[in-house]
Amino acid sequence: MTKEDNLYWKSTLREIWRVGYNRTTAEDFVSYTPVSADKVKRCNDGFEGPEDDKYGLDLEAGYMLSLWNENIIDKLVAGIQEAHRENTDSWGVGEVSDQYLSAELFGLFKCLRDAWAQQRPRIIPGTMEAKTNGQAVARVAAARKKRLAAVKRTSAKQRKFEKRKKVVEMTLAIKNAARGAIDIETWEFFKKLLDHLGSSGMSEEEDEPRDIGNIVTTVYLVKICIWRAARVTDYFDTVDNTGLLLKTRGTAPKPRIRSEDKLGSSPALVEMPESIYDEHWLAEQRERKPYYVENVLKVSKEAFNFLTEAVEGMDEEEVA
Repeated sequence: MTKEDNLYWKSTLREIWRVGYNRTTAEDFVSYTPVSADKVKRCNDGFEGPEDDKYGLDLEAGYMLSLWNENIIDKLVAGIQEAHRENTDSWGVGEVSDQYLSAELFGLFKCLRDAWAQQRPRIIPGTMEAKTNGQAVARVAAARKKRLAAVKRTSAKQRKFEKRKKVVEMTLAIKNAARGAIDIETWEFFKKLLDHLGSSGMSEEEDEPRDIGNIVTTVYLVKICIWRAARVTDYFDTVDNTGLLLKTRGTAPKPRIRSEDKLGSSPALVEMPESIYDEHWLAEQRERKPYYVENVLKVSKEAFNFLTEAVEGMDEEEVA
């Protein structure tokens, strides 16, 4: 399947929920009223199935094995295939099997069902008392906030990675043009280090108001990346400081302050060369979690040597 065909079918399937159920995202199903349990039971017992023009969903426990839902999915698949054949704008788009559409619809189905289940009253641990609707709504809001925070962290790490990559590429271009620069190998090493770590290997940050010079301003609080070797942080400090010298226009960047106690929540990258991991952290993992180190972390045997001498940032004359 080509990339264009894949985008077409993904978009078509998402449109089903928007048009057929008047909902745009999975979270919108929090307020959805599923088909009655009585109708589902009669269908599952073999008496009657969904009406031809009805597409109500069974979202109760066992929904993935519900005969009712199988009938609904089959009807949706048949409708999608028919609409595809009649849509002249889709001519040239590769055909897909009913099994493919069913699998994709069940995947979307699971996402919306998870969102719907979040607002269902639950029993408070240690009691027979169900949580109130207010508590259920609060739980949904908290889960949504947590997901948005995770997306924000991922985006911030991607931006940091792209910025550092650009600084390294620009610096290498300047030094290669100058000819004879003694630290080209240093910057080639930084490029190799970034290629290994990617955006997932960047440290996390969070906005925090701080009093700086009797002025309250927002700063970036850089969290501790406990699994990563401390020297990696030193190398990236050199890249970031050089980036400040290269920056000639635009708004001044917010101050960055390294936290002394807040830890990042991202898991350690797997299959990295041993030198990239903090040696004390890795030794502790090997002692306490040998199965994790052997079967999940899978430390690479690749030789990845750090620089033997302290690196210097680019002089202002070099970037003028």
